[in-house]
Amino acid sequence: MKKAIFLLLPVLLISGSPASEKSFHQKHPLAEYSQADVKSGKVPGKSLSHLESYARIELNTPDANLIRVMNKTYKDFGLPEKLPGNPKLLDFLRYSADHYRTAYLHLGKKADSRNLNFLFMANALKDLWIYHGNENARKKYVLIMKHALRNIEKLSDREVKGRIDETGLLNLWHPLMKSAAYYYAELYEATGSEHYAKRACLILERFGEVFGKWKLHFRKGGKGSKNYGKITLDKTPPEYLRYGLWGYWGDVHDLVHSQPLLDAYTLVKNSGSFRKLTPGKRSVIVDGLLHKIIKKHLYFRFHPLHNQSMNRIYGMIRFGKYLNKPEYIHIAVRWMNEMLHLGYRRDGFWYEGTEGYAYGVTKGLFKAACQLKGWSDPRGFKDPVSGKHFNDFNPEKEFGYNFRMIKDAFRKLTLPDGRSIALEDSTWDSKKFRFSKPPVEAKPFLMGASGVGMLGFGRNKNQVRLYFHWDDSAGHDHQDMLGIALWAGNREICSETGYRGVHKWNVSTAAHNTVMINETDQPGWANTDCIVKDKDDRVCMYPNYRFGDLWNGSRSRYDDLGQLMLWDVSEKDVQVASVDGQKAFKKSDGIRKYQRTLVLVRTGGNDFYIVDVFMVTGGKKHDWMLHGNLAENYEIKLVDQNGKKLKLRRKRGRIGELLANLKYTKNSRNNIIAQFGDDGKTVLRSIICSPAKAKIFVAEGPSIRLRGEPSSWSKPGVDPAKIKSGAKSEFLAVRETGAASVFVAVHEAFRNKPLVENVKLVKMNRLVKLNIKLANREDVIELREKQIKYSGNGKTIIFGGNNISGKVFTVTSMDRGDRENSFTVSGNLQGVVGSGEVIIIIDGDGRRHSYVIKKIEKAGNNRSKVVTEGETGMIIRKKLMIMTYYPSWDIAGQLTYEIPGKTVLK
Repeated sequence: MKKAIFLLLPVLLISGSPASEKSFHQKHPLAEYSQADVKSGKVPGKSLSHLESYARIELNTPDANLIRVMNKTYKDFGLPEKLPGNPKLLDFLRYSADHYRTAYLHLGKKADSRNLNFLFMANALKDLWIYHGNENARKKYVLIMKHALRNIEKLSDREVKGRIDETGLLNLWHPLMKSAAYYYAELYEATGSEHYAKRACLILERFGEVFGKWKLHFRKGGKGSKNYGKITLDKTPPEYLRYGLWGYWGDVHDLVHSQPLLDAYTLVKNSGSFRKLTPGKRSVIVDGLLHKIIKKHLYFRFHPLHNQSMNRIYGMIRFGKYLNKPEYIHIAVRWMNEMLHLGYRRDGFWYEGTEGYAYGVTKGLFKAACQLKGWSDPRGFKDPVSGKHFNDFNPEKEFGYNFRMIKDAFRKLTLPDGRSIALEDSTWDSKKFRFSKPPVEAKPFLMGASGVGMLGFGRNKNQVRLYFHWDDSAGHDHQDMLGIALWAGNREICSETGYRGVHKWNVSTAAHNTVMINETDQPGWANTDCIVKDKDDRVCMYPNYRFGDLWNGSRSRYDDLGQLMLWDVSEKDVQVASVDGQKAFKKSDGIRKYQRTLVLVRTGGNDFYIVDVFMVTGGKKHDWMLHGNLAENYEIKLVDQNGKKLKLRRKRGRIGELLANLKYTKNSRNNIIAQFGDDGKTVLRSIICSPAKAKIFVAEGPSIRLRGEPSSWSKPGVDPAKIKSGAKSEFLAVRETGAASVFVAVHEAFRNKPLVENVKLVKMNRLVKLNIKLANREDVIELREKQIKYSGNGKTIIFGGNNISGKVFTVTSMDRGDRENSFTVSGNLQGVVGSGEVIIIIDGDGRRHSYVIKKIEKAGNNRSKVVTEGETGMIIRKKLMIMTYYPSWDIAGQLTYEIPGKTVLK
């Protein structure tokens, strides 16, 4: 979905205002922060130096020249004298999201001109005045806002009222007059002139006179449909893709898009102009407009899985605070808790699995929570739903545990350069998707609920981070089950993909470092064989919701997550992971095995190699895909094991739909080495073992990162997915044909001289055995389906050989108020299992829920307590295992567990 602009500014949960700040907030009722916190630097983006830098041109320009300079810098700005004359644009804007409509209409120009930077400049000047007492900034602010209103000032009171009528969102003057009311109120705050208060009251009163007659709009049919309809309050709205009061996504944005009216009222309610209104006219504004906005908005069901629903929470809190309606505050707190549990997974990641959307959702929730700080209900009030009374509300106490989980998930996914590993639909080059400083140490992690893990080691510029990805289909997905990415040498070596641009290619299986079967994408949402919850099933922990309410009218799916078979990071120099991704495919595809095993071996200092074994059974054609850092122009060089460059033949046709300009090698019984890029900087080197039946292709695909991420959102009617990229990147494909394939490779990242001298594949079938020759030693690695044996550097380690299993009796959860997160299980595990190993909880349907073990304690009667590193995210109620976070399933049957275990032989 498109992201809202001008709505989510960076915020912190800040300390409450001291008593001396009370008069400050009375004088500036829309000030969201205490003056003391702003001056101490606790509020991001509000510091004196930041604001002065941001508004440097405006502050240093003489008053007489200010508007001319701003017009030159930002083009003409403010509210237009008339609506644009382009009928196609007007038709597009009538059913667009209001934040896009308002941007176009302010300018009154062509649709791709959305430069409203003057608003940011004006707000920076206002913050300098309010929080830092800068009188020069206040004067400049007044000049700018007067200019923004110059065309509305030409209108008589009658003409102003005539711009507002009963047609609702179809009248494109409504978003403009909404802005006008707020601008007038801001000018009243900054100047004290009753003229501005009177005009603001005039607009608010007129909106109140007609608002109750507005019809809520919705779009019939599926996404992209132009068959629009109307509903009134006595009919049931459709379940998905609604409009509302102000435009597209009205069900999630209407409250924040109504905020200019609420803020205008808040600024002028103590003015002489408002007090002179009759009680009836004041009621028209407060009850006929502001409270009725809430009444109509609540007509739409809250969707905890909508990635814009944080705006509903924020808006409800603002209306509750400024109208002193505790009912609204309690609704917002319930929505917040529902969103934190129904929308986030137990490892703290937003259910869609993309940092880009997760960040927007999370930042919006943090901002909403900040608004709740210190709220107290009126004396004697009890919420009719929960029976609670809030006094000096503390968001940290209410939400802090979940907020810390969420921040920890972002921390884990942040790269050392400040970007995030670009999972799913995420903008790859943004450095804002985080809530902490970039990591200085690569600490392995497992986010079992989200299907993301990292093997790694090292500090600062010497971090090695091998990411592994096996998430389910939950929205904004890429078809990338069992994909990998690598960071080493202080840079991405083989990268993830990106978001926009040629989106169809970006999400495709062939664009990721995984295996494509039969030249088709993994099915993703098209996998109709997933076990699902019926849309009419009630959510066990939140019975006011059906699964159809959470999933936009469809059934709830949670069955194509990869199944973790083995994970162990307890050893210093050898880390292992193995995941079965077979559930990503439909039964009719006939895929009986789709399993990838990774072994990261640290060989001393910052050196390492990775053993990569991918087993596939089913289908007739298997393409093992690999690419380098897609943000760079690189060439794939293929050489034999002696370093001799291989001759490549041209081949007509394509691999999949978009890989073209094919070149390939002859079949060979020896290793082939692929190098991605030139010596002199850290590059990826992959030794592909014994491709006797394989063809090795180098192909060109559309660039994902080289030319940025083109967007067509500012062009009405243009699909961003249809934008073509002129740049190309090279991709490697190792192809085997037949019913079963085993791909074996050894990867390393080197700068000057490779570490691995030779790799000998001794056996390959159900058992893969490799001899890996280094300069000073030879390692032997054997891989079976559920076991890895490493011999080297003077020791032997067997991962997965213990096969410990048993029953689960009880579960504790810190989210539910327990002291720790743990499972009490059968068996005496002390001295047998250690921290850093994994316990896999198996539910009644056979799904595997994986957790890293923190410690083992005795529990008596041949039982052990397994304390986990993270939230268990489940409870046992009678014969049900109930998931307390997304996807919120309840599953019948006995819980059992499995611990692969390990053995170390000296």
